[in-house]
Amino acid sequence: MRQKPNILLISVDDMNDWVGCLNGYPGVSTPNIDALANRGVLFRNAHCPSPLCNPSRTAILTGKAPSTSGIYSNQHWWRPNYPNLVSLPMHMKANGYTTAGAGKVFHHMPGFNPPDQWNEYFTMVFDDPWDRKNYPWVDSESAPSWHPANGLAPFYHEHDWGPMEKPDAEWGDLRAIEWAKGFLKRPQERPFFLALGTFRPHIPWYAPPRFFDRYP
Repeated sequence: MRQKPNILLISVDDMNDWVGCLNGYPGVSTPNIDALANRGVLFRNAHCPSPLCNPSRTAILTGKAPSTSGIYSNQHWWRPNYPNLVSLPMHMKANGYTTAGAGKVFHHMPGFNPPDQWNEYFTMVFDDPWDRKNYPWVDSESAPSWHPANGLAPFYHEHDWGPMEKPDAEWGDLRAIEWAKGFLKRPQERPFFLALGTFRPHIPWYAPPRFFDRYP
């Protein structure tokens, strides 16, 4: 009997085609994603189901396009609308897989990531906790003195951009990645489905200073 393969699903938020392997914008240095693309199959004419986070992710993880599900905005929960719908992680779990996730897999707002889909989950860590007052797992903080980083007014938080000083290991995406790496190193009794979602380059565009220095 053929052994079931382990599956790793990696999602990157709002990346579009501004990477070297897709030539979407000149002068962008993306050596790691280019190397990954060079090792596999690169789809140059692939498109997301929706220009918004929730309907696009819901479509990919449930197999129902927004035009079928009616889920068009970031405020629509998929579970109340389709209580019997089987998502991709639920399907894997029902077929003998250990299901694990980290970061932003479904939409990142509260209630969009039902826990019954996962055996383990590392909840998304925000790099801007001062703007996440409606997230029950985030400790409220005051905005830092440099905020807004772009110095523009009138100001909307998610349209902010600029360098943020903190160790690489403390960034939310790096913490999700390290958790996933730890999961991959552990012995597993069953085949696994691991979904890893990185939040960047989703707005606001905060990054370590060295990345802003690269593009004056």
